Amino acid sequence: MFRLAARGPPVVQSARELVRRVAADPRAEDTEWMRDVETLGLPAKVYDPTPRQAPPGVVPILSEAAAAGAPKLRYSVEHPAAAPLVFDPLPTDSPFSPADQEMLAYWNLYLKKPLFRVAKDPSPGWGYNNGVSEMAGFPSSQTMVEEFGSGWFGDIFSAVLYVYGPDGRTIEADIALNPNRAWILDDREPAMVDVFSSTKYNFKPIVLHHLGTAWGYQGPAEQTIDSVMGFPDLFKFATLLAVDAVAVRATFGGKKIRDGLVSPYSIFLSEDGLLTWSYAYPDVETAPAGSTIRFSAPIKIENPGTLKLARSTVEVYLTPRHGSLDGAILLKRIAVAGSLRSGEIRKVDLGSATVPSSTPAGTYYFAYVLRDPKDAYQANNRAWGLSEVQLRVTR
Repeated sequence: MFRLAARGPPVVQSARELVRRVAADPRAEDTEWMRDVETLGLPAKVYDPTPRQAPPGVVPILSEAAAAGAPKLRYSVEHPAAAPLVFDPLPTDSPFSPADQEMLAYWNLYLKKPLFRVAKDPSPGWGYNNGVSEMAGFPSSQTMVEEFGSGWFGDIFSAVLYVYGPDGRTIEADIALNPNRAWILDDREPAMVDVFSSTKYNFKPIVLHHLGTAWGYQGPAEQTIDSVMGFPDLFKFATLLAVDAVAVRATFGGKKIRDGLVSPYSIFLSEDGLLTWSYAYPDVETAPAGSTIRFSAPIKIENPGTLKLARSTVEVYLTPRHGSLDGAILLKRIAVAGSLRSGEIRKVDLGSATVPSSTPAGTYYFAYVLRDPKDAYQANNRAWGLSEVQLRVTR
């Protein structure tokens, strides 16, 4: 989510989406909570207005951190939070609960002490400048205009509201989401799923991004470093990448952890110097069982942990269902040469692969698994190709 910051009274920061148009077909399993107009189908807490305060001037911090001999991952932090930030979560009857709490816990994964905590007795309402960080839910444009002077303007804005302490550190961050959007919960999909027929936005990666903004994280200093704070949203999953882990550890105090991750795409500079993102597509849409296919681009693995990853293996699967390894067929196993140091990012060329001759006829999706039984956080060891990336196998 590309962020356009507004840093003055009434201390509202809005995030504007960088819209990337791609062809996509809506999937039956995706739940659309909204289409083009506001509806009461998306809950919002009752807003409780309180006095506001303007933030003191704080100079952004440009930092870098890396393990000995590892690549330097430069990032920017502005108005770092006074930890812990205690969040009132969404109500338990919200269709997006407890996904918000899962994203809070994810940021805590790499830290000695929690950066985010969940309030023991959360309030049914929310308020600005009340000393508590809150998941406000999906307040209406009328509420936002009345309280902060700016509405949602269709589907292009979401907001993080800040309160700063006397030392310039963030002491409160309230996250409000735009009810004009079609929101889904789907770990298989990126932040922005479909923009032609009915634009969908994925709750988890967008909230994970906003939580980074809440603690003061501005993302990497170089555009060639991939981050949950980066863009475009078609390549942003609910995954904290290497630079994100490095930044939060350096800011709040990290712990030793073994963790690798895999992404179903890669980023690189084109010959004309432009940053390019590319998913790993097969070179054909249909292939007979026993034939050979080639992949158009590499995938990416990273080491967001602190311990060196040696003898890593990436497995490529054909799966009958998108997002499930049930009935998966192993297409290829790739041994990654050498080791990955803390913070290291590496492309893995998939090359060619032979579709097993025993593969039943049907339509398959692609899955990628970073195989490491000692990995402390297995959730980011699997990645799914886009649901539109399919291979039809014939016999």
